[in-house]
Formats: sequence, structure tokens, C-alpha cells
Amino acid sequence: ASKDSRYAAVQNFTTEASELQRAITQLKRDLAKLTKQGATHTTKLKALGSDLELLAQDKESLAESLKESETAAKSSTQAVRGTYDDQIREAKRELEEVQQAEVEAKARLDDEHAKRNSAVAERDDLLQQKLDTERNANQVQQALADLSTGRGRGNANDVDANKFAYRGQNINAILQEIQRSARKFNRPPIGPVGMYLSLKEDHWALAIEAALGASFGTFLVHSEHDQQELRRCCQRARVGAPFSYVSSFDRSKLQIPRNSLPPREFQTVASVVKINHPDLSHVIWNYLVDQAGIERTVLLEDERAATVAIFDEQRALPSRKGFTADGFVAEVRGRGTQVYRPVLKDWSRPRIEIDGRDEEQDRIRFESLLAEKRSEIRDLETRIRRCTAREKQSASASKRLEREADELTDKAITLDTQVQQKYEELQDALNDAVTGGGTEDLAAQIAETELQIAEKEKFVQSTEQMLSKLGDEIESHKEQIERKQADVEKLRTENEDMVSNAQFLEEELEKAAQDVEIFRKKIEYAKKQVAKLEKHRDEHKPEYDRELALVEETCCSREELSGAVAAVEGVMDRDTPLELENDDDVALVEKLLAKMKANISSLEKECGSLEELELQYLRCEKDYEHKQKMFVKIKGPWELLRGALGERWQKFEAIKAHLQKCANFSFNYLLGKRGHTGTLKFKEEELKMVVRLNGGKGVRDLKSLSGGERSLATLAFMLSLQSETPFRAADEFDVFQDAVNRKVSLLTLLQFAVEHPGTQMLLLTPQDLSAVDEIKEDVIAKHENYNDKFIKLVRIS
Repeated sequence: ASKDSRYAAVQNFTTEASELQRAITQLKRDLAKLTKQGATHTTKLKALGSDLELLAQDKESLAESLKESETAAKSSTQAVRGTYDDQIREAKRELEEVQQAEVEAKARLDDEHAKRNSAVAERDDLLQQKLDTERNANQVQQALADLSTGRGRGNANDVDANKFAYRGQNINAILQEIQRSARKFNRPPIGPVGMYLSLKEDHWALAIEAALGASFGTFLVHSEHDQQELRRCCQRARVGAPFSYVSSFDRSKLQIPRNSLPPREFQTVASVVKINHPDLSHVIWNYLVDQAGIERTVLLEDERAATVAIFDEQRALPSRKGFTADGFVAEVRGRGTQVYRPVLKDWSRPRIEIDGRDEEQDRIRFESLLAEKRSEIRDLETRIRRCTAREKQSASASKRLEREADELTDKAITLDTQVQQKYEELQDALNDAVTGGGTEDLAAQIAETELQIAEKEKFVQSTEQMLSKLGDEIESHKEQIERKQADVEKLRTENEDMVSNAQFLEEELEKAAQDVEIFRKKIEYAKKQVAKLEKHRDEHKPEYDRELALVEETCCSREELSGAVAAVEGVMDRDTPLELENDDDVALVEKLLAKMKANISSLEKECGSLEELELQYLRCEKDYEHKQKMFVKIKGPWELLRGALGERWQKFEAIKAHLQKCANFSFNYLLGKRGHTGTLKFKEEELKMVVRLNGGKGVRDLKSLSGGERSLATLAFMLSLQSETPFRAADEFDVFQDAVNRKVSLLTLLQFAVEHPGTQMLLLTPQDLSAVDEIKEDVIAKHENYNDKFIKLVRIS
């Protein structure tokens, strides 16, 4: 069945490549036709260029003749012109109608090309969908064939561990190498995990496959040394190393507190899965609890149950993740993101052992799914045929419209030639009239020649537009051809890869058949040895059981007794060993035991049971590892930010010093307009202002200044600040100023407003504004780009 599916896939690749090749051939034909049309229009364009040159020469000669015959008598040519004007006008009207019909035909041709391209694109999409559906159908058919032959069956007699492999790993080879190298391990690995799991019922098979399928191929190792040895075993077996998880085999089985489990109404993965390892089931249990959270992952019937159990915030389950019976996962991620999606393919089958499994249900489901895929393929083939028919219909309509467009183009050229002939006949008639009358209106001939030149230039322009459009179509066809050829090369490469893979798989199948025969003989030999050893064990078992029972009745085993005595000695911190034959030593041990029991009871009441503490320790350890990773992740950006902060602080200090200098310079400049000087001194949280009146001694306390001087100094300080605020307002700024200071202040403010058009300034004063008009004239005279909107006076009575 697998070989037939591969042949079918190769046939599909061949069919699709043939379709693409036919499309490329058709595109090349269209490209050749467009190229031919472009060459025809180029020839016509060259001929029109020659005609334009001749007309220009005729125009120059007529202009010269007009200058030479200005003194000659001019006879009337209206009769001749009237005879031909109607004919020329009718020919032009017919030419315009033909050109309009040609434009409409080309527009319809473009529509048909668009329809054809749409049909081709839709057919390509449908072909890809058909190919994907056929691949899925082949996979379903392969799964059905495996079900019929018994491959991948989850039962106790299935010893093939490769069904738990990831991407074709040979797990059986790894297990054989582990057996040969068992002495090199501290404790032989356990794996794959899926071999030691089974289900109690068939109903949750797909849910368990979705929840734990990624963990089935995992190997559990006792230590880092065993993990390295497992990798060396894989290298010797020439197999890629499977995923391995380090977990101490001496660690006791985790006990899950009742308050950490979902409500009893919900089944969990842990409640339906059985662990069948003969000695180390607790190791597998600890791994599934740590990595898969099987004690909290709930099992749900359908999407409705998932909505109630997982997405309902009122229930507050310990786990926010569950799996449905049909293989969907329902979980809440991040800050409340609800996810409900399929995990398995439609044809997936459970790989672990299931008690009382009925494979007839899988057979019915696969057959129904295969019928659906085949029906979908038939529907896609029908749609592909319809698209092909639409493409052919559009191609036929395009050819018909191309013929119509070519006929209209030829007709337009013929009519244009007729118009030119009419013009030539008119020119000949005018020449005859000029000859007969002695002198003709050469200016009219020049006008006619200019009209001919305009008509030719118009036709040249339309021809150039047509050539440009044809060039675009040619480039489009070339791009389509390149894409189709790339698709053909891609399909050819995939086909060659599939053929090579098929040959490789056939060789591997032959080797596997030989290995199966060898293993079958080894298994028969091993069964004989096992039967022989079991017979020997059964013969001596009654005697061994009698002796063992006698020892157990009298005392415990020697190892347990020695271990217990050593433990008690360590707790009592004795220099001399205990002697159990001594009654005093026995009394001391009993007293110590009672005290330890009391301490244990007290600690359990205070801190909880040992299982709860161990679970809390594991969670805290995971949380610590997570926080450690977050610290390492954040430390690097933090160090970069700390370094960048120092550089930015230095730039800030430099900018601050520059702004302080600018403010000090501006403050001194504004005071200098009144003959004063001043400085600003900035400190961390303090500003010092020094004003020198008329070059005198510096004044640090502004209260010692007059009202006008203080207002002027305050105004200079306000304007010297380097602040790009959109609005500035000053109320009654000149109340305490005399006439001179007031004039200087107004001039300074108005000049500042004009020089900063992006800042809106509002100045309120109860004083008379008659002096502002004079100051305004001075500002206008000093400012070249002055606008009347810069300064507006509003008087409120």
C-alpha cells in the first residue's frame, strides 16, 4: 500500500508538471504574438516619423514660398476647399468611430485576459489543494493498511518500540545497545516511556495520545553519567539520540495533596493511565507529574464541556488545561487567552496498550475519512475541469477579440490613409488653383500642413501608447513564464527526491525483513532458555519459600536490620555501637523513637505532610530556576541601560550648560538695550541674578531697584529663557515703568513676537497704546518678511 501511494504521488507530480508545461507553451505563443504586434507598430511608428519629417520640410518650403510671393495676387480657393472639407470631415468622423471601437475591443480583450489569469490562478490553487488532499488520503490509506496488517497495534504482544520513535529513529537498535552496555550504567535507563503505559478504557485513547504523545519516546536516566552513556550508545548504534530526562531512581513516589487536584467530578490523565513497569513505576510517575502535570490535566467529553471546565473563570480549577475525547486541547494562555485547537491528525491512532480495545471502530473511522478525502478530491477535480474550461473559453474569446482589434487597427490605418489622401488631393487642388490663378494663399497651405503634422503627431502618440502597453503585456507574460518554469523545476526536484526516497525505503525494508528473521530466531532461542530457567526455579521454589518464611517470622532481613541500627546510632551520636541484647540500649532506642514520632506529628501539624513539603520544594525549585533565567536575561539589558544612562547624563549636562550660557547672553543683550548689564548664575536648586545699572555696581537684591527697573529686569529674564512654549502672557507689565523704560520694553516684546512667529504672545496693559503705533513702524522697518497678522491691537473701552 505504501509503494502504491508513492507511485500515485509520483504520477500526481507528473500530471501537474504536464499541466504547467502546457501553460508555459501557451504563454510563449501569446508572447510571440505580442512581440510580432510590437514589431508591426514599431515599423508603423518609424514610417510616421518619416512622414512627419517630410511634412516639416514641406511646411518650411511653403513658408519660404509665402515670403517670396507676398507681393503676388492671391486668388480665392474657397470653392476648392469647400469641396473637400465635407469629405475630410466625414472621413475623420468615421476614423474616430473606428478608433473608439478599437479602444473598446482592447478593453474587452483586457477583461478576457484578466478572466483567463483569474481562472489559471484558481486552477493552480485547486491543484495544490488536490495535491495536499491526495497526500492526506494516502496517509489515511496507509494507516488503514497498517491497521489491517497489525502494524502499530497497541497490545501486550507488540514488542516493536519504534512506534514511539520521533522522525524515524530506530528505538529497537538503541534498546539492544543498552542491553549490551548495561554494566556501563549506574542504573539502566527506562524507555521509551510509552512502552510502560496502558489505558483502562478506549474512550480516552485520542485524548491521552494528544496529552502525552510527545512524552512517549522519552528515556528516563538516573544521573548525568547515565545520560552521557545513553548518548554514546546511540552513537554506537548509529541512531540519533532520543530525548532523555534526568530523574533520580531513588526518589520516592510523589504524593499529590487532595487540595491540589481538580474536583472529583472531573477525570484526569492520571486517573485513566496505568504504569506497568515491574520495578520503577514511581520514576515514570514522577516524570509525568513533573513534566506533563497528569494529576491536574483534566479529560473532557467535547467543546461544550471544555467551555464549562476550562474557560469558566468561576470554577477556578487547579489546572487551566484539558483534552477532549476527540483529541482537542483546551487551555488558557497568558492573560486570559482561550485556545481550543486540534492536536492530532484525523487519521491518528493511539500507540499505547488499551484494555479490551476494539479496532473495528478505527477501521470504520478511517474508511469514512478516506471516503471523505476521495469525495473531496472528486469535487476538486470537477472544479479544476471547470476552471480549465473557463480558461479555454477565455482563450478563445481573447483570440476572437485579438482578431477584431487587429481588423479595427487595420481599418483605422486604412481610414487614416484615406484622410491623408484627401489632404493630398486638397493640396493638389489648391496647387492647381494657385497655378491657375497665378498666386495661392500659401498661408492656408501652411495651416493645412500644420494640421496634417498635428494629426500625425496624435497618431504617433497613440501608437507609442499602444507600444508601451504591448511592452507591459510582454513583461507580464515573461514573468508568468518564469514563475511556471520555477514551479516545473520545483516539481521535478520533489519528484526526483520522492523517487530516491522510495528506492532508499525499499532497501531499508529489505534489510528490516532480514533483521526480523534474525530476531525471530533469537527470540525462539531466548524463549527456550526462559522456559528452562522457569522450570529450574519452580523445582526449587518450595524449599526457598519455606526458608524465607521462617526467617521473616523470626526477624527482618539482615540488610534492613543493619541499616536501621546504623541510622539510630547516627541520630544518638554514640561513640560505642548499640547492642540490641542490652535492655538499657533497647530502652534508649524506644525513648528516642517516641520523641521522634512526637516531633514528626508536631512538624506535620505546623508545616504539612512530607509529600506536601516535597511538592512545595519542587515547585519552589522550578520557580527559582525560572527567576534565575529571568535575572540572567534582564542583567544584560540592565548593564547596557546603566552604561547608556551615564552617556546620556553627560550629554544632558552639556546641553544644560549650553542653555545656561544662551540664557545669560540673551539676558545681558536685552538689558543692554536700556544701557544696563546683567548676569544669570545657575546652581543646582538656586538662581542668582545680578543687574548693573548704566555700568555701575552690580545689584543682587532686586528690591533695591525701582519699579520700572525691576519690571525691565523681570521682562529680560522671562524672554531670555530658552523655552519653546506655544503661549506667553504678561499682565500689566508696564504699570511701574516710566516712558523710556516702557518704550524699550514694548519694542523688545514686539521684536521678540515678530522674530518668533510660532509663539503666541498676549500682552495686557491699562496704559495708553498711542506709543505702540510708532514702535510698530520701527519693528516693520527692521523686519523684511513682516506680516500684518504678526501684531494686532485690541482696545477695550
